[in-house]
Amino acid sequence: MSNPAMKISPESDAKLKILTAFLKAFPASKLDKEGLFMYVVMLRDVSSTELQLAMEKSVRSMKFYPSISEIVELVESLRAAIDPSLHIPSVDEAWGEVVHEIQRAFPYKSPVFSTSAIADTVKRMGWTMICTTEEGNMNITRAQFRDIYTSILRREKAKRENDRLLAALPKDAREKLSSAIHVLAAPSHSMTSGRKE
Repeated sequence: MSNPAMKISPESDAKLKILTAFLKAFPASKLDKEGLFMYVVMLRDVSSTELQLAMEKSVRSMKFYPSISEIVELVESLRAAIDPSLHIPSVDEAWGEVVHEIQRAFPYKSPVFSTSAIADTVKRMGWTMICTTEEGNMNITRAQFRDIYTSILRREKAKRENDRLLAALPKDAREKLSSAIHVLAAPSHSMTSGRKE
């Protein structure tokens, strides 16, 4: 922040004060005011109340000042605690749902899962295949489930982050970005014919 007269919103100012105050709890941190301002910019979709709670939680569980991504994870965890519909089941919880549905539905009924990520994983693997896996091979099926489920969760997380970033852009910037992407994605007609010269 080379311009000390730069004005920020009251919400951003509150976040900056929270982040600054918690530096005292992490004396090894080398973050300066510009670094903290970067935190404020990158945490624009996090309220100052959520940030305060996340930072309090970080003091109790972390040895070093949390990164932006760690703060986002703490906030997502807090949001899920408040609103259970935001909870993303762990691999073990998701597999537990699959085992429960094997017992309830077997291959003859449609299974019901708490999230689309679990349902998509089961669909990719094949519900009948999962249900009819022999006991001795269930660990292999579970490992395959873990890998596919983890991949789907990573993709969903990336989409949520991209959606947040794009939503924060002004409309004209989103339109320019969209135009640039369409130009880059268009097939190129300037390829050489392959003739030797």
